[in-house]
Order: sequence, then C-alpha cells, then structure tokens
Amino acid sequence: QFREFSIVQDYNLSKISIQDFSNLFCIGSFQHVKDFMNLGAKGFPNKKWFNYSNYGRLIGDELLNRDYSILPAGELNRLKFEILGRHGKDCKIFVRPDEGDKLFTGFVLDLEEFDSFAKEYDSHLIIISEPCKIIGEWRFVACREGEILGVSLYRYQDNLVSVPSCPPKMTDYVKRIAQNLKDWPDDLLVFDVAEVS
Repeated sequence: QFREFSIVQDYNLSKISIQDFSNLFCIGSFQHVKDFMNLGAKGFPNKKWFNYSNYGRLIGDELLNRDYSILPAGELNRLKFEILGRHGKDCKIFVRPDEGDKLFTGFVLDLEEFDSFAKEYDSHLIIISEPCKIIGEWRFVACREGEILGVSLYRYQDNLVSVPSCPPKMTDYVKRIAQNLKDWPDDLLVFDVAEVS
C-alpha cells in the first residue's frame, strides 16, 4: 500500500497537495527522505546500513563492483600505481563514496585527476574498482519476505527511461537475493540491477 515518490534533486514541499503522508514510502537522497519522514512518510532511517562497506559484506558476490578496495581518498596520491595495477583500465578507475548519502555520484577517474580528487575528498572513505560499461539499469522494490513489489527499467544506453518491466530471469535473481539477505534496514529495500557489456 505504498506509493513511491519520484527521486528528484529539487522539490518544493509547499507545492505537494498530499495531506496524509503516512501511506507514502520515500526513496531518494537522505535529506529528501528526512524531509518527507518529518511529514509522516516512511523511509529508511538507518544511514549506516547503506555504507558500501556494510552491505558489501552481505551481498559482496552480487555487487557489480565486487572486486573493490576501500581507502581514504587522500591515499590515492601515495598508492596511485598500486591502485592502477589492481583496478585500473586504460589509466582509469571507478570511484564512489562509501557513505550512502553520496558526497558525489560514482564516476570514472583518470590518473591525471587523482591528485585533485584526493585533495578534495581527503579523509572520506572511497570505493575503488575497475570501470565497466553499463548498458541498462533496473530498479526493484522488495519486501523483507522476498516478494518483489515493483520494478522499472530506469536507464538504458545512457538514456533515462521509465518502463515497468524487466527480463523474466532478472526477477528470479532479485527474489533469490532478497530471500537470502539476513540483515534488512527496514521492511522494504531497493535493489538496482545492471546489465553490462
């Protein structure tokens, strides 16, 4: 009985006509979710659960970036060639923050940018892995019992789309992960699934 809000960067609460937020489940940035939870909507309250270092230990083999390293961003200066040797492809690595509230969106970092990136994010923990080309991304909402409540293709070949379907085997795959997950942050959880080249 939940309605999912669109994930938007800028919104004006005064323009939303809903009076009762108690049947709403909000997905988005932590600030976005916090704003709506203050109005009575449901959302994920456990920020620490969404650190990559936390859920990586739970479903590491299923992660797109399952061969990863975690270190403070400032260490890119000192360890740049060791990192390139392990995770580099064409003198580039993929980086994303460990924290779930995302200081920045994950992206491919070129060797020439290591120093400035390290300086800007110095003590923040980052996840480093080999870059890969994502073709399509699907978003699933599942409940603690492992039932899939909703699915949508939301990005395909770098285009934002909204198609409420997925390949049949993908649903079975997400159900299996959801049913085997031992530690849930709340009654609902969102799973993003990627197709890679």
